[in-house]
Amino acid sequence: MRCLLVILGAMFLLTSPPADAAAGLSTRNTARYLGNDQWEWTVFLEGSDDTLDRIESVEYLLHPTFSPRKRQSRDREDPRGPFALSARGWGTFDIPVTVNFKDGSRTTLMHALSFAPAPFRADESAVRVNNTATRVGENTWRWTAFIEAPEKTLRQIQCVEYRLHETYPAPVQEVCERGDGAHAFPLTMTGWGTFPLRVRVYFKSGSVQELVHPLKF
Repeated sequence: MRCLLVILGAMFLLTSPPADAAAGLSTRNTARYLGNDQWEWTVFLEGSDDTLDRIESVEYLLHPTFSPRKRQSRDREDPRGPFALSARGWGTFDIPVTVNFKDGSRTTLMHALSFAPAPFRADESAVRVNNTATRVGENTWRWTAFIEAPEKTLRQIQCVEYRLHETYPAPVQEVCERGDGAHAFPLTMTGWGTFPLRVRVYFKSGSVQELVHPLKF
């Protein structure tokens, strides 16, 4: 819609985006788990080439905890995605995205940042958990849990989270070191009883696989 505003003989032209300028324009984000409850995420635009070519810049208004809060992208050909913005943090929030067109008009989209797991790839489903155990006392065992998978799959893993029995002082343990040998991302602990060991495998792609391993002595 276009309208004319006349004030004291001066004429101003107020514009809104043409009806089809923002047609089909949307936002999307990817996310990758870094460990210690931290994620690296990238938000960008999706749309037809014709629509993207009309854009001058994109402004993202982040959560008040970010500094600077307002960030801008002018890169239509960014390899991460058109007019992409990357940041790191631990929580999700809504991002107002203001799209500035080359004709001077603008429109605002709302993007709900998401850390939802990406779909599994076939080689990621080959992961399993195993453990070894050695008696170190009459009723005490030292055990090591680890990940088994093809080497190609192991290289895709970012971190592994082990959830122990609630009687352990720190029942959630995170391992981000690959380690040496066949026992990847190992965790060694001492205890007296077995329990179902719950495991989360965080892939560099952003997907997460949950497994349950019955600890064996």
